[in-house]
Amino acid sequence: MDEGFNAYNPIVTCDKLLDYPSLCLALGREKSVGGSMPTDIDAAYQFLKMAERGYQRNLANGQTMYQKAFEAVEKMLVDNQYDPVREQVDALLEESN
Repeated sequence: MDEGFNAYNPIVTCDKLLDYPSLCLALGREKSVGGSMPTDIDAAYQFLKMAERGYQRNLANGQTMYQKAFEAVEKMLVDNQYDPVREQVDALLEESN
């Protein structure tokens, strides 16, 4: 299992991914513990944060069909498996905004 923040590959700085929140949700889910891809908590959390931001943007634009997916992302993000990288990824997001 790859734990720890990957400063050389900051997924959260790729704003183009905001156009694909469902892809980010799927990648985040599958790279998390129990997913079908090799576990990478750093990448998983970053993809989930991009899904969260993308869904927020869609909801703000009136696309209410994304509400349940947004809620699923919010539920996943609080999981303690992301604790090792949460602070660093969130700080990077703060810097990029």
